[in-house]
Amino acid sequence: MQADRDKQFGSPVTRPQLKKKFLALIIVGILALIALYFLFPILTIVYVVQPVRIEGHAMAPTLKNGDKIFVLKSISHLNRGDIVVFLFPHDQTKSYIKRIIGLPGETIEIKEGKVIIDGKPLDEPYLDSKYLSHDTMPLPVVLPPDQYFVLGDNRSNSSDSRVWGTVPRNLIYGKYWYRYWAANKEDARGKMLDARPGSSIQHLTSSILN
Repeated sequence: MQADRDKQFGSPVTRPQLKKKFLALIIVGILALIALYFLFPILTIVYVVQPVRIEGHAMAPTLKNGDKIFVLKSISHLNRGDIVVFLFPHDQTKSYIKRIIGLPGETIEIKEGKVIIDGKPLDEPYLDSKYLSHDTMPLPVVLPPDQYFVLGDNRSNSSDSRVWGTVPRNLIYGKYWYRYWAANKEDARGKMLDARPGSSIQHLTSSILN
């Protein structure tokens, strides 16, 4: 009778067997947590953000040589003042970080260091008087569709659109989000900077040029 019941419903699970199954579940759970611990940062870097290190002084004082920042890789739209990372138009093996000043369709002038957009002076509260220049562009620049005019915040020491021209939208691949390590210890560690207001970069962490 018992044999017939075992055939119909299966043999009862013994306590040692239950312990083995429970132990196996614990091991599987621990391995899953370990895998998630290592995979989550990788997936985040691949799809969401990228850590980079600033090289150079062209974005000072906003971003300084040696600062480490996170860059958002998903960009839905670009605004004036955004700090962006892009492939250098004349050598796409290099990445630069600058601030967007002029948007597609606008006319950009610079007179004695002052940026003028469509005839109106641009207010730039993020600039520091110690890093200004007093240069004048010989001719206005009319931005074509999908082209952006970018400048470094260190206007007296920045290679940017004043020198080599505009940046196509398809070369912009990241937007500054957060500085998680300040090279200058006088700066607050991990300080969130004005995200609306770029030097070269190194990817890591790689490096980006000013």
